[in-house]
Amino acid sequence: MSGLDSDAKVAMGAKAARPEAKLAKPLAQRWGDAARQLGLVVEQPPKKRTAPRVAIGILIGAGGAYLLDPERGAERRHRLSKLLGAG
Repeated sequence: MSGLDSDAKVAMGAKAARPEAKLAKPLAQRWGDAARQLGLVVEQPPKKRTAPRVAIGILIGAGGAYLLDPERGAERRHRLSKLLGAG
């Protein structure tokens, strides 16, 4: 694909290089506020941390399954309430 001219690259779906893209990085490094105001640099939103959310979801689900088990769940809930001092 490197031997194709820019029109062929655009026709194939490749992104056309913006002329201001060459200026954006040096401007952002030197004059970050000015580059952002001109719209040359778009700040990326912070990445969401999904691993802690998944871990908490797994713990909540496992705890629910443990306490709501039809065979021994009532006994476990009773022991837990005794342990927490509620009963």
